[in-house]
Amino acid sequence: MVKTHKYDLAITMSKNIGMDPFEFGRKIKQECENLPVVLLATDTADLHFCQEHFSEKGIDKAFFWYGDTSLFMAIIKFFEDKINAPYDTENGNVQTIIFLEDSIRDYSMILPILYSKIVQQTQRSISEDLNEMQRLLRRRARPKILLASNYEEGLNLYNKYKKNTLGIISDVKVPKKGIIDPQAGFSFIQYVKKDNPFVPVMLQSTDPKNRKKAEKLGTFFIHKNSPTLMQDFDHFMLKHLGFGDFVFLIPKKQQKKGLHR
Repeated sequence: MVKTHKYDLAITMSKNIGMDPFEFGRKIKQECENLPVVLLATDTADLHFCQEHFSEKGIDKAFFWYGDTSLFMAIIKFFEDKINAPYDTENGNVQTIIFLEDSIRDYSMILPILYSKIVQQTQRSISEDLNEMQRLLRRRARPKILLASNYEEGLNLYNKYKKNTLGIISDVKVPKKGIIDPQAGFSFIQYVKKDNPFVPVMLQSTDPKNRKKAEKLGTFFIHKNSPTLMQDFDHFMLKHLGFGDFVFLIPKKQQKKGLHR
């Protein structure tokens, strides 16, 4: 079918396709080199298989199926942002959110949430007075989400888009120099904060002991196993990335003189 038709995206499962999925991806690439190929894991065994072989050629990105169809929207927008970010940031001053996470399970859960919040915020900012072309341009100007799977990728993305970085979300334990480093996330954030102390940053970890160190760095912290994970994530998006209401704050000294919020 790839030989006779034009496609924008190929999604394959890891089982029951008649061959190794990575070999399948390599065969697709032989016919259409620029066609993105996604591997979709559907159970724990699939997930471990994908995580262990994520560096093999043939598959551009692996995701984990939670049963929520919003994952497909996130997959499509992930590739759109990867393609469009260089042009849109340079010519349209579009902002970016850098997301450093190597866990297939975690970024498959978080990316749909991120995109959902961004789309909602973009819709709220579109006036009814705009024509269809203006609305399309406003949607196109939404922040791009750039996913990095290791420390080096995160640094490259930040150095490339630092002037357009709206915020950063990072796991604490990510690969660095090819090895899982339990402190790589902290090193990444320290590098960013040294360059720009005002960029909003969120660190996430399964170890609650990392909270104190994260807060010392001036970052928002989320415990991945927290029962309030979604609410905490929503709080960061609204309060730190500016996705909520526009709020004016008046210094306390002026408030004493009779001015109020």
